[in-house]
This record gives sequence, structure tokens and C-alpha cells, in this order.
Amino acid sequence: MALILKDNPVGVDAKIDVIQRVLFDNLQWTNYESYHRAYINPKDGKKIPEVYVGNGEYQEVFYNDEFTASSHFIVQNDRRFGELYQAEVSLIFHANLEELYPSILHRADEEMHRQISLILEDNQSIAELNRLVTGVDSVYRGLDVSRVTFTDMSEKHVVRFDLTINYQYIC
Repeated sequence: MALILKDNPVGVDAKIDVIQRVLFDNLQWTNYESYHRAYINPKDGKKIPEVYVGNGEYQEVFYNDEFTASSHFIVQNDRRFGELYQAEVSLIFHANLEELYPSILHRADEEMHRQISLILEDNQSIAELNRLVTGVDSVYRGLDVSRVTFTDMSEKHVVRFDLTINYQYIC
């Protein structure tokens, strides 16, 4: 289990930090890798999500079968101004459902959605929980998924929660 946080987060990253910590603490999944914000970076002429790991290096965040589950956030490029800044943020999970929910005999995707949704609905850092999206192509619409080596079937699952987050820059 690893909670990989951003150092000294500000703005939208500070809100993501709160959401990330609450999820990690409440899910209590074994072998869960929780990443902060991923960036949409060019690779071989296409776009993929990657997290910054330091020293100018990035690591892609597609499914890694070394972990039972992993998650990361993607912040949309455009943000709204008003009394508060507002960002549309996607929270993406990859999981092996059989390892996460070994006592459930059917495909436990709805159990996973329910568990995450209940935590998100109760989180004060989220202004609105907008939608839930499944399937590799839909979750990563507009990005290159040719590097993804699994399908959203059987024990493997990918799900995206689209959120609206209000934040401000406090001096």
C-alpha cells in the first residue's frame, strides 16, 4: 500500500490531496497504490496520462498488475473563475476485482462503485459528483490506450468518477 502525495500542494492540488487521503484511509485496500494528479503528456506522438516521479521523470499510470488497485486524478485544462475557482477533475481507478472482493462470487464492479461513491459523496472537498464512466476507451477518451494490455472484463476493471472541485488560493 502506498499513498503517493504531491509535496506542498496548492490550489486544486490541495483539494485533491484531501480527497486522496480520505479515500486511501477509508478504502483500506491491500496492495493499493494511490497517485496524485497525472498529467496528459505526449509520448510517441500520442497522449497518455503520467504522474511526475521527480528529477524530470514521469511514469504512466495505466493498469499495473503488481497492485490490486491503483488510482490517480486528472484535472481538465480549463477552469472557471467566480467567488471560487472551479475545476473538473477525473478520479480513475484500476482494479483486480477478484483480489479486492474475494468473498463475492460474481463480478464485483458495482460493489466497488458503491464503496468509492459513498466515500466521495461524504467528502466536503467535492462540490459535485457528476458521473461514473467505465470501459478503457470511455475512461480514457481522447488518449492513446494502445499501451493498455487489459480489457475491462472478468476480474479487471477501470472506472472514472468525474467531479467538480471548488478551490481558492489562500495567502
